[in-house]
Amino acid sequence: MNGDQKRDAFDAAGDVFAKAMKRKDYDAAIKAGFDAYSHYRAEGNEARSLDALGLVYIAIGEMLGVDDPPASSASCSFCGRSASEAELGAGPNAYICADCVGIFHQVLGPKRSAT
Repeated sequence: MNGDQKRDAFDAAGDVFAKAMKRKDYDAAIKAGFDAYSHYRAEGNEARSLDALGLVYIAIGEMLGVDDPPASSASCSFCGRSASEAELGAGPNAYICADCVGIFHQVLGPKRSAT
């Protein structure tokens, strides 16, 4: 599998997760995260497998309402945008907006090798 295919697989899993979370379909979000975990674990990519478990953790936290403050006070833990300004994903004691997820994915995602 070349770098483009690996990036596509990661993007696909993230897209399924994001769409499921937007619909509040936590079962599908957890499955997408766990499927990504299984895929990257089988490849021996521990960093990506742990990232995927983070998605599962976020979905479970949101499903259970863990540390869920009132929507009016929720804001991205990284850029500070409020829930009224951006779609937020929730984790225990933290929120992240879709824009910050995109930035982190660009910065921390798989690097394309120069050929």
